[in-house]
Amino acid sequence: MRLRYIVLGRTVNECKHPIAVMPRRPKARKTSRRKLTAEVRTELVGASKMGHSSFKIAEDFGLNPRTVRDNLRRASSRDAGKSRPRGRPRKTNSDFDDALETSARDNPNQTLREFNINVAPTLSRTTTQRRLRERGLRKWLMPNRPQLNKEARKARLDWALAHEHWGYKEWLKVWWSDESDK
Repeated sequence: MRLRYIVLGRTVNECKHPIAVMPRRPKARKTSRRKLTAEVRTELVGASKMGHSSFKIAEDFGLNPRTVRDNLRRASSRDAGKSRPRGRPRKTNSDFDDALETSARDNPNQTLREFNINVAPTLSRTTTQRRLRERGLRKWLMPNRPQLNKEARKARLDWALAHEHWGYKEWLKVWWSDESDK
């Protein structure tokens, strides 16, 4: 491997009088880490059962001998060449997730915090939110709206019925204030 020398941003060939010559580090090779497919792992096991050494298998498949040894060692714990699940096991199962979704849809007026305390106190709020999000329930926050009693509802309906014949120009003169957007 040829080393290139850099002097203040220029190569040695460009410098007439190199003062401080420092070797340039060779670029690190990109690792070819890749997940072996189930077929390749099965072939590795088959080659091993036929009596080939891990070095011979590695040479034939173009793999690192350590990769072959590690995969052969783990092969006994796999089901038909499948990888084991990665990450932490789920804290909930599908039945519990179904119950969470049903309860969330039945009680839409609860905030996420109240819902978590009442329905799933053993789960963190983040886990509860993640499970609801997986089921298509997002942004769990009850909107604050003023409650209307029967008299107020009747008054609004009477007002709307009294003004239903208004035209476009009359409605332009109305200034609306929406109390429920707070």
